[in-house]
Amino acid sequence: MSQLLSIVKECDLFPYEQDLKPSHYLLKTHDGRATIGHIIPTVATELLDKFPDFLTLKPSKELWINPKLSTESLRSTKIAEVASQLRQTHIEQFPTLKGWRAELYTAYYPNHTKYFQIERAFAPLLGIVMYGVHINGYIPASEEEGLKLWIPRRSIHKPTFPGMLDNTIAGGLGGGLDPLETAVKESYEEAGIEQSYIRHNLKQVGSVSYIYICQDEGGLIQPEIQYVYDLKFTKEMIPTPIDGEVQEFYLMPLGEVLQKLNNREFKPNCALVVIDFLIRHGFITAENEADYLEIVHRLHRNVGLPTR
Repeated sequence: MSQLLSIVKECDLFPYEQDLKPSHYLLKTHDGRATIGHIIPTVATELLDKFPDFLTLKPSKELWINPKLSTESLRSTKIAEVASQLRQTHIEQFPTLKGWRAELYTAYYPNHTKYFQIERAFAPLLGIVMYGVHINGYIPASEEEGLKLWIPRRSIHKPTFPGMLDNTIAGGLGGGLDPLETAVKESYEEAGIEQSYIRHNLKQVGSVSYIYICQDEGGLIQPEIQYVYDLKFTKEMIPTPIDGEVQEFYLMPLGEVLQKLNNREFKPNCALVVIDFLIRHGFITAENEADYLEIVHRLHRNVGLPTR
């Protein structure tokens, strides 16, 4: 197995169907028609014990949302109540709640239809699909120099992956914003890039999807889809941290980027976005990467759940 495939597998950790030996529970909609999340046993035990009016255990390790929660509003209200109580009583057992942001994410069912809203820090406990926006900022190759990427180092005060390398700009998709508006907002907050430049130069180039398992959170299952953009920088443009989430930016040639990837210095999902960039720009090919096809496939996993 190549280094790059190993990096991809370290983020896309959840077994594929042929290898699946489920020990987790399936979160089902109130009508039982769809699976919308994956819940690990330790979380399921607490939810069933403390909140019997929220979930009901069915055969085949299915957890159905209470049928009485028949509207988006009722479900969102109940989930907010559950999340708030667990934050008060179980924050040490479920450390993800320490990253409470008062920021709402959305779960969907059917596709494109809002099913409930949920606090961002609580979402991993239900294993629902989470979304983000990731931007590759780069200076194109010239006659004198090769292509370079602007790579930030995350603040050491970040609740997740402090001090690791990241994509030029990245942020979760919440607060009712669409991907483009999120990209515009995050570009200024994280890198000081003005809205007018982003709107004229940002190029949407696809998505990256995977199912991560958060080992230091007891194995929480996190299906994620990232909207991916490329942004050309001029040589004169220098990203500047604004909101404190970035410690500093580095302008890296590709050789250094690959070295940092192999050293596991990137936040896991950001490593996937960088690999996707290198494939799209022709630096990783079927001719120089033995595991090319599997890498491409795993960068665009079908998460198997309803999506936005």
